[in-house]
Amino acid sequence: MAPSDDRYHSVLQLLLEHYAVDVCAVTFYNAVTERWHVRVCSAAQDFPMQVSSESRLFKVLLKRPSSTLILNALESKIVGDDILVRSSPHIRLYAEHPFVGPSGSCLGAVIIADMQPRASLDSAFLHEMATKIQEIVLQAGSEEAATQEFCESCSLPSVASQSFSCGGDVPDVA
Repeated sequence: MAPSDDRYHSVLQLLLEHYAVDVCAVTFYNAVTERWHVRVCSAAQDFPMQVSSESRLFKVLLKRPSSTLILNALESKIVGDDILVRSSPHIRLYAEHPFVGPSGSCLGAVIIADMQPRASLDSAFLHEMATKIQEIVLQAGSEEAATQEFCESCSLPSVASQSFSCGGDVPDVA
Protein backbone atom coordinates (compact mmCIF):
# COMPACT_ATOMS: atom_id res chain seq x y z
CA MET A 1 0.00 0.00 0.00
CA ALA A 2 1.39 3.42 -0.98
CA PRO A 3 1.89 5.98 1.81
CA SER A 4 -0.85 8.28 0.46
CA ASP A 5 -3.22 5.31 0.15
CA ASP A 6 -2.62 4.49 3.80
CA ARG A 7 -3.38 8.11 4.77
CA TYR A 8 -6.67 8.09 2.84
CA HIS A 9 -7.62 4.84 4.53
CA SER A 10 -6.73 6.25 7.96
CA VAL A 11 -8.99 9.26 7.42
CA LEU A 12 -11.86 7.04 6.28
CA GLN A 13 -11.47 4.78 9.34
CA LEU A 14 -11.45 7.79 11.69
CA LEU A 15 -14.67 9.06 10.10
CA LEU A 16 -16.38 5.67 10.48
CA GLU A 17 -15.41 5.47 14.13
CA HIS A 18 -16.18 9.07 15.07
CA TYR A 19 -19.62 9.30 13.48
CA ALA A 20 -20.63 5.61 13.76
CA VAL A 21 -22.01 5.72 10.21
CA ASP A 22 -22.57 3.03 7.61
CA VAL A 23 -20.28 4.50 4.99
CA CYS A 24 -17.76 7.22 4.35
CA ALA A 25 -15.92 8.20 1.21
CA VAL A 26 -13.37 10.48 -0.34
CA THR A 27 -14.18 11.76 -3.81
CA PHE A 28 -11.95 13.44 -6.36
CA TYR A 29 -13.19 15.17 -9.47
CA ASN A 30 -10.84 15.04 -12.46
CA ALA A 31 -11.77 18.08 -14.56
CA VAL A 32 -9.69 16.86 -17.51
CA THR A 33 -11.51 13.54 -17.87
CA GLU A 34 -14.76 14.83 -16.31
CA ARG A 35 -14.90 11.74 -14.11
CA TRP A 36 -15.45 11.30 -10.39
CA HIS A 37 -13.23 8.90 -8.49
CA VAL A 38 -14.71 7.61 -5.26
CA ARG A 39 -12.93 5.75 -2.48
CA VAL A 40 -15.50 4.06 -0.22
CA CYS A 41 -15.15 2.59 3.26
CA SER A 42 -18.17 0.87 4.76
CA ALA A 43 -19.02 -0.56 8.16
CA ALA A 44 -22.35 -1.91 6.87
CA GLN A 45 -22.32 -5.45 5.54
CA ASP A 46 -25.15 -4.75 3.11
CA PHE A 47 -24.02 -1.36 1.80
CA PRO A 48 -23.38 -1.54 -1.95
CA MET A 49 -19.80 -0.51 -2.65
CA GLN A 50 -20.78 0.71 -6.08
CA VAL A 51 -22.14 4.24 -6.09
CA SER A 52 -24.77 4.48 -8.79
CA SER A 53 -23.79 6.82 -11.59
CA GLU A 54 -27.50 7.73 -11.66
CA SER A 55 -27.28 9.08 -8.11
CA ARG A 56 -26.60 12.70 -7.24
CA LEU A 57 -25.11 11.67 -3.90
CA PHE A 58 -21.32 11.51 -3.66
CA LYS A 59 -21.06 14.26 -6.31
CA VAL A 60 -23.40 17.01 -5.10
CA LEU A 61 -20.64 19.56 -4.63
CA LEU A 62 -19.72 19.81 -8.32
CA LYS A 63 -21.87 22.92 -8.64
CA ARG A 64 -21.60 24.10 -5.03
CA PRO A 65 -18.17 23.71 -3.44
CA SER A 66 -19.30 24.17 0.15
CA SER A 67 -20.40 21.88 2.95
CA THR A 68 -23.59 19.88 2.58
CA LEU A 69 -25.51 18.47 5.54
CA ILE A 70 -28.71 16.51 4.98
CA LEU A 71 -29.99 15.02 8.23
CA ASN A 72 -32.88 13.14 6.59
CA ALA A 73 -32.42 12.65 2.85
CA LEU A 74 -35.94 11.29 2.47
CA GLU A 75 -37.29 14.75 3.37
CA SER A 76 -34.72 16.68 1.29
CA LYS A 77 -35.72 18.72 -1.75
CA ILE A 78 -32.18 18.27 -3.08
CA VAL A 79 -31.88 14.46 -2.98
CA GLY A 80 -35.22 13.14 -1.68
CA ASP A 81 -35.94 11.43 -4.99
CA ASP A 82 -32.41 10.08 -5.46
CA ILE A 83 -31.99 6.40 -6.32
CA LEU A 84 -29.78 5.75 -3.24
CA VAL A 85 -32.42 7.36 -1.00
CA ARG A 86 -35.56 5.79 -2.48
CA SER A 87 -34.07 2.32 -2.97
CA SER A 88 -31.29 0.25 -1.40
CA PRO A 89 -29.30 1.26 0.61
CA HIS A 90 -31.93 3.87 1.63
CA ILE A 91 -29.47 6.60 2.67
CA ARG A 92 -30.91 9.04 5.18
CA LEU A 93 -27.96 10.97 6.62
CA TYR A 94 -25.62 12.56 4.07
CA ALA A 95 -22.86 15.06 4.84
CA GLU A 96 -19.90 16.22 2.82
CA HIS A 97 -17.15 18.76 3.21
CA PRO A 98 -15.03 19.82 0.23
CA PHE A 99 -11.28 20.10 0.01
CA VAL A 100 -9.33 22.30 -2.36
CA GLY A 101 -6.10 22.06 -4.28
CA PRO A 102 -3.16 24.49 -4.40
CA SER A 103 -5.01 26.74 -6.86
CA GLY A 104 -7.99 27.01 -4.52
CA SER A 105 -10.29 25.02 -6.80
CA CYS A 106 -12.51 22.34 -5.32
CA LEU A 107 -11.01 18.90 -6.00
CA GLY A 108 -13.42 16.70 -4.08
CA ALA A 109 -14.98 16.00 -0.72
CA VAL A 110 -14.96 13.91 2.40
CA ILE A 111 -18.38 12.28 2.79
CA ILE A 112 -20.31 10.37 5.43
CA ALA A 113 -23.64 8.61 4.91
CA ASP A 114 -25.88 6.48 7.05
CA MET A 115 -29.11 4.54 6.65
CA GLN A 116 -30.52 6.22 9.78
CA PRO A 117 -31.51 9.91 9.86
CA ARG A 118 -30.07 12.14 12.57
CA ALA A 119 -31.62 14.95 14.58
CA SER A 120 -28.31 16.81 14.49
CA LEU A 121 -24.68 16.35 13.54
CA ASP A 122 -21.55 18.17 14.66
CA SER A 123 -19.70 18.63 11.40
CA ALA A 124 -16.48 20.00 12.95
CA PHE A 125 -14.75 16.61 12.74
CA LEU A 126 -15.81 16.24 9.08
CA HIS A 127 -14.17 19.62 8.40
CA GLU A 128 -11.04 18.46 10.25
CA MET A 129 -10.82 15.30 8.13
CA ALA A 130 -11.32 17.31 4.91
CA THR A 131 -8.38 19.44 6.05
CA LYS A 132 -6.30 16.25 6.49
CA ILE A 133 -7.15 15.19 2.92
CA GLN A 134 -6.28 18.68 1.72
CA GLU A 135 -2.86 18.32 3.39
CA ILE A 136 -2.31 15.05 1.49
CA VAL A 137 -3.24 16.86 -1.72
CA LEU A 138 -0.82 19.70 -1.01
CA GLN A 139 1.99 17.22 -0.31
CA ALA A 140 1.53 15.84 -3.82
CA GLY A 141 2.72 19.20 -5.17
CA SER A 142 0.02 19.85 -7.75
CA GLU A 143 -3.63 19.16 -8.34
CA GLU A 144 -2.76 16.92 -11.28
CA ALA A 145 -0.28 14.91 -9.21
CA ALA A 146 -2.76 14.60 -6.33
CA THR A 147 -5.54 13.42 -8.62
CA GLN A 148 -3.23 10.91 -10.31
CA GLU A 149 -1.98 9.62 -6.95
CA PHE A 150 -5.54 9.23 -5.67
CA CYS A 151 -6.68 7.46 -8.84
CA GLU A 152 -3.70 5.08 -8.62
CA SER A 153 -4.57 4.29 -4.99
CA CYS A 154 -8.12 3.51 -6.10
CA SER A 155 -6.86 0.93 -8.59
CA LEU A 156 -5.34 -1.28 -5.89
CA PRO A 157 -7.21 -4.61 -5.64
CA SER A 158 -7.71 -4.19 -1.89
CA VAL A 159 -9.48 -0.84 -2.25
CA ALA A 160 -13.22 -0.43 -2.74
CA SER A 161 -13.42 2.38 -5.27
CA GLN A 162 -14.82 3.38 -8.59
CA SER A 163 -14.88 6.14 -11.15
CA PHE A 164 -17.77 7.34 -13.22
CA SER A 165 -18.78 10.10 -15.57
CA CYS A 166 -20.55 12.94 -13.82
CA GLY A 167 -22.95 13.46 -16.73
CA GLY A 168 -25.69 16.07 -16.69
CA ASP A 169 -27.57 14.76 -13.66
CA VAL A 170 -25.62 16.63 -11.00
CA PRO A 171 -28.04 18.90 -9.15
CA ASP A 172 -27.67 22.64 -8.93
CA VAL A 173 -28.16 23.17 -5.22
CA ALA A 174 -27.15 26.80 -5.00
